[in-house]
Amino acid sequence: AMGGLMAPIAALASVTGFGALIKGQIDLGDQLSKTSQKLGIAVEDLSAYQYAAKLSDMSNEQLTSGLSRLAKAMQEAATSPTGQAAASFRALGVSVQDAAGNLRPLNVVLEEVSQRFEQTRDGTNKTAMAMQLFGRSGTELVPLLNNLRGLSEEARRTGNIVSTEFAQKSEQFN
Repeated sequence: AMGGLMAPIAALASVTGFGALIKGQIDLGDQLSKTSQKLGIAVEDLSAYQYAAKLSDMSNEQLTSGLSRLAKAMQEAATSPTGQAAASFRALGVSVQDAAGNLRPLNVVLEEVSQRFEQTRDGTNKTAMAMQLFGRSGTELVPLLNNLRGLSEEARRTGNIVSTEFAQKSEQFN
């Protein structure tokens, strides 16, 4: 009798597992949509960054915290050109404002900062710079910053990108 029940039980477990997988993807889309709105970064870019963060042993919360701190540092640099944040961006050769004096997009500044980190030798100065720009999570972001471009390209190449449309529909669904 037990043998006859195994097939239906296995089928039910399979369906339940598949449902959980789908719900997990919807929750991911929902979370990406909301985080995208908070940070002003396109869902596609943010999902590439999250993929890169995962491969760099970072949580989504650490990534979001670091990006929030970078946005704050950009604002500080723009409003106080002689302050510490402005000095940090100058040291990297990264401008936070465009020619019209407007803040540049967060993802553009992040990618430029990452390019500078790729070119800089690991050490105390690099860690200190990361902490100045990204707050306490800066040290956790160094491996990500060292490889952001390559890992983001890998995310795109391997189809690990979530579309804005899917994210918005996931948010509506939830």
